[in-house]
Amino acid sequence: MKLVVLSILSVVAAILVLTASASERATSSCGQGNSRGKSIGAGNVLHGHVYIGRAEKYGDGNRLFSGNVICTSAQGLFRFNVTLSSKGVACKVKAESSLELGPLGKALLNYRAGTSRCQINGGGMMWLKTPTAMIQTKDPWFTITAGRRRTTVSVRRGSVRVFGTSGGKSVAVGANQQTVVQAGAAPTAPTSTPAQSKQEQQDYGQLAAPLPPGSVTTPAIQDRAVTTAKLADDAVTLRKLDPAAKAGMVGPAGPAGPAGPAGPAGPAGPPGAQGSQGPTGETGPAGPAGPSSALAFASRDVAGSPEAVPFGATNAGVLNLDIASGTSGYVASSGTVTATAPSRLVATADVTLRNDSGTTSSFQCRLARFTEGLSDQLPFGIQADSMVAAGVQASLPLTAGLDVGPGTYNVRVQCFYGGFTPPIVFIRGNLTVVLAPR
Repeated sequence: MKLVVLSILSVVAAILVLTASASERATSSCGQGNSRGKSIGAGNVLHGHVYIGRAEKYGDGNRLFSGNVICTSAQGLFRFNVTLSSKGVACKVKAESSLELGPLGKALLNYRAGTSRCQINGGGMMWLKTPTAMIQTKDPWFTITAGRRRTTVSVRRGSVRVFGTSGGKSVAVGANQQTVVQAGAAPTAPTSTPAQSKQEQQDYGQLAAPLPPGSVTTPAIQDRAVTTAKLADDAVTLRKLDPAAKAGMVGPAGPAGPAGPAGPAGPAGPPGAQGSQGPTGETGPAGPAGPSSALAFASRDVAGSPEAVPFGATNAGVLNLDIASGTSGYVASSGTVTATAPSRLVATADVTLRNDSGTTSSFQCRLARFTEGLSDQLPFGIQADSMVAAGVQASLPLTAGLDVGPGTYNVRVQCFYGGFTPPIVFIRGNLTVVLAPR
C-alpha cells in the first residue's frame, strides 16, 4: 500500500513540474512582429526563457532588427545593444516583460509590459511609448514599468518629459525622480525615487549603449567618448584590420619627381622682335617628413593553464603590449607603441574568461594606459562586465580612445572580480592599439 501511494505522489509531482515548465514557456511567447531592414544590434540571454517573436533564443550575439518584439518568461532576463535613428540604446529587459524595437511612428521603442532598465546615448531628442504614456528624452538612464492601465517612469541620470496619451499637461522628471501615468490621465507630479538598490546598480553596470554610426572616427574621438560596443567572438583580429590601419594613414614623404616640360608659348606680343624663352628653374628640395601613424598588438592564449584574475581593478593585466611573444602564453606581441607627435590613441580588445567557481559570479575588464618605464596608470573608456553561471565562459569586448602626447606607451587590459566567490580565470584574448597624429 505504501509503495502505491509513493508511486502516485511521484507521478503527481512530475506532472506539476512539467506543467509549471510548460506554463512558464507558454506565457512568455511573443507575437511574430515585423522585422525589417539590416541588423541594428544584438542581445544576450542572461537567464530563463527569452523570445524574439515566436522563436526562443539562447546565449549571446542574437541579432536584432527593427520591428522585433522581445518577451521574457517569469525567470527570463535579456540584455541588448542597438542603434536606432542615430541613438545608441542599451536595455536590460526584466522577467515577464515585453518591448518592441522601432522606429514605430515617432517612437523608437514601445514598452508593452513589465519592467525594462535602459541607457541612451547620442545627440537629439527621441520618443518612447507605453500603453498609457509618451516620453520625450535625450540621453538618460531610466526604468520603465508598463502595464495596460498604468506606467511608472523612474530616472537615475539625465531627464525626461512625460505626457499622457490623452494630451493635457506634461511633467519634467529629473535625476532620482519618478512619475506615474494612469490610463487616460495626466502624469503625476514628480516624487523622489527610492534609494538605488544593489540589483539596480548591477543592472546599470551591465549596460553600455553603443555610439551612433560614424561617431568613432579619428577626428571625432574625444577622451572617454568611446564606450564598450558589443562585438561577437573574434570580431576584431589582426587579419580583419584594414590595411590602412596597419600601415598608417600618413607615410614619410617620397622623393621629388622630375621637373615637368616647359609650358606652351604665350600669345604673340605687339610687333617687334620676340625674345627667347628663358630656361626652366631648378626643382626645390623635398620638405621634411610628417608624423606617421603607428600600430601595436598582442595576442595571448593560456587555455591549457588558465590564469586566475585578482579581486582588485589595479593589477598586472591579462594582456599587455610590452610582454614579448613566447612569454607567459603570448603568441604574438609588437611591443610598446610610440607617438612622435600629439596623437589620438584608440585601443580595441576582446577577452575570454571562465567562471571556475561553484556559483554564478560577475567579473569586469577595463583598459589602462601606462608611460613606458613608469607606473602612471590611467584607466580610460568604460569598463565592461558580465555575470555567468558556474563553469560557463564569456567573451568581453572593449573599445576606447584618448589623446596622448609624444612618448612611448604600454596599454593593458585589466580584468578582476568583485563581490562573488573566485576563481574567475582568463583563457585567451587579443589587443590592438592604433596611434594617429592629431
